[in-house]
Amino acid sequence: MSTVSPPGRYTSDPLLTGAWQVSDWNAGQSSIVRWSPKQVKWDSANQTLDFTLDKSAKGAGAGRPFVSGEVQSKFSAYEGTWSWTAMAPDLVSGSIFGLFTFQADWSTDKWLEFDFEFLGKDGTDRDGDGDIDIWAVRLNIHMENAAGQHVTLEDKVGSVIIPLGFDATETYATYSVNVTKDGATFLINGQTVSYKLADGTTVSTFTGTHMPDGTWTVGETQMKSFINLWAVDPSLEGWAGKWTYPGKPLVGKVAAAEYTAADGTKMLLGGTGGGTVQEPTPTVAAGGTGNDQIADVFQRSDVLKGGGGQDTFLFVQTAAAMTRGGTSEKDVILDFNPVVGAEKDVLHVSKALAGVSNFSGLYRKIADKDGDAVLSFADGSTLRFDGLLKADLSYDDFVLV
Repeated sequence: MSTVSPPGRYTSDPLLTGAWQVSDWNAGQSSIVRWSPKQVKWDSANQTLDFTLDKSAKGAGAGRPFVSGEVQSKFSAYEGTWSWTAMAPDLVSGSIFGLFTFQADWSTDKWLEFDFEFLGKDGTDRDGDGDIDIWAVRLNIHMENAAGQHVTLEDKVGSVIIPLGFDATETYATYSVNVTKDGATFLINGQTVSYKLADGTTVSTFTGTHMPDGTWTVGETQMKSFINLWAVDPSLEGWAGKWTYPGKPLVGKVAAAEYTAADGTKMLLGGTGGGTVQEPTPTVAAGGTGNDQIADVFQRSDVLKGGGGQDTFLFVQTAAAMTRGGTSEKDVILDFNPVVGAEKDVLHVSKALAGVSNFSGLYRKIADKDGDAVLSFADGSTLRFDGLLKADLSYDDFVLV
């Protein structure tokens, strides 16, 4: 596979756009690593976002001897293509550089993850220059089956190790995964990755047939873009090798992270200038001065504004409509008017979406949070009434359909 051009997709610090959340807590997958924002820095000379794994400063590791960096995008989506243009660190045994998608809400969403993982365990000094060369990347998929059990691609087909044809520690390359309701295709520098299974068949798109129990849950959970660098504790040595600090920091470099929707719309997550799309804000759907019908768009967070007149806000989920976005979908109405008169507004809600069949049940699902009334729907998504409290709302503000 051919190499890509030098970095330059990011022309300024992508952290300043607000597109990324930088982890600042103990790593969940390793008891010896703490995430710190200090380990994720913009390298203006190379125009890369750098992730550094190093020893913790004395007294700063909160009982964890190593410190490193992780980011997650604030943007999330159900399907599409996630890409990362990166150069891996000079990894050693027990260290991992990850480019992956992960469920938007780790605490409530079902496990959903698509991985490119560089393992120091797979490295050798292939060219004899005294440092580690990484000529392979591992692919994996994580989901939950119907019983709520964690299952992986590796569980079904074994370790999926892909030869690169180049040293990932000395070459910037673009690693992409296209995820749909039907399957996932991994690409490197735009070329589809093919993998030969144990039975001799070659796979270019992984589906539920390659997962334990036929599991394939794409479309149920939104995912974010993640990047991290870490070292394993003894519990994971069998997978990644034994970690020993190599005497110097490990540094991974990321020149771009992107998302492409099914319609071809592309955004550089954290990008500025050059026609790139910055981190998207919720879409605003606004009415005019008349009596408008303003519909929520399922599977994304929207800001709705009625304007003047008697407006009808439609949160109507039919059998033919898409399901909502779960806990990651948080809609808001900026100017809902509950006062009877020429500009009184009404909210139409489907019983299926609300999870109730009468107003009293719906009213119990409204609570005051951070100064606003918030309606919680059956799937965990929410609607906030900006500037109103629960006491401001009554039965004539809602129509259950």
